[in-house]
Amino acid sequence: PRRTDLIVVLGPWQERGRVLEGTALAHRYPSSALYISAYDVRECPLLRRMTDRADAQCFVPDPFTTRGEARAAADFARLHGYRSMTMVTTGDQLIRGGVRFRRCFDGPVRLALARSSFAFRWHRFLYQNAAMVKALVFERGC
Repeated sequence: PRRTDLIVVLGPWQERGRVLEGTALAHRYPSSALYISAYDVRECPLLRRMTDRADAQCFVPDPFTTRGEARAAADFARLHGYRSMTMVTTGDQLIRGGVRFRRCFDGPVRLALARSSFAFRWHRFLYQNAAMVKALVFERGC
C-alpha cells in the first residue's frame, strides 16, 4: 500500500505472519499508527516488543469477530482523525475483511496480505467460507 494513517492487524495475532507484515508496514511508514487485535489487553506489552513500536496499541474487539474488529478500527480511526487505513491479515480472511472494513470506514481501506502456513490455511478454510456467506447474506451492514 501507499502511505496510510492507520495499520490494523487482525487477530489472531498468534499467526505471526500478520504481526510481521504489520510491523514491516509500520517501519516503512513510521508516521502511521499501528493497531493490533488481541484476545486480552494484557498481551499489549508483548505485542509492542514484537513490533519494536512502543506506540503500538492493541484492542480487544467486541465481539471478537472480523465485524467487531472493523467497527473498533473505524471508531479508533474517527476518534484520532485518521483518513486512511491498511488492514493486515492472511489470505483466508483478506477479501471478507476488506468487505467488513469498507462498510464501517468511509476513507480508503487498503489490504495487505500476510503470509501463513499451509496448516493454518487448511484449518481456516471452512470457517472463513461460512463467515463470508454470513457477511454477504445475513450481516450486510457495518
